Amino acid sequence: MTDSAARKALRRIVVDEQPFVCRITSDRYMDTFRAYAAGHHRHPLQISFPRLEAGAPVVEDYPESKEINLYTPVWAATLIRYALSQGWEAQKPGRPYVIQDGFGILVALGFTPTG
Repeated sequence: MTDSAARKALRRIVVDEQPFVCRITSDRYMDTFRAYAAGHHRHPLQISFPRLEAGAPVVEDYPESKEINLYTPVWAATLIRYALSQGWEAQKPGRPYVIQDGFGILVALGFTPTG
């Protein structure tokens, strides 16, 4: 994943007829996916993806994972659906719903280098 100002902008997405906004922030060590139910910015989803290889996010067993673009609608929707299925109540005020192991989600969802 490359760093860019565009990734820091909020992006609108509709997941199962519910509107969300999301963004990716990156630093040298981590890419962080954040999503909020539209109009409910007090209980965000926050998923961390450590950068393991030369600044690129990589699933250790799947080096091809560096090609995943978390900012595309299909990946954003997948991460939001996963968090909702795990108990994230997007419209309920509260602390961020934090998932430290974003790559664990990819593995749980059956990620393989071929898609």
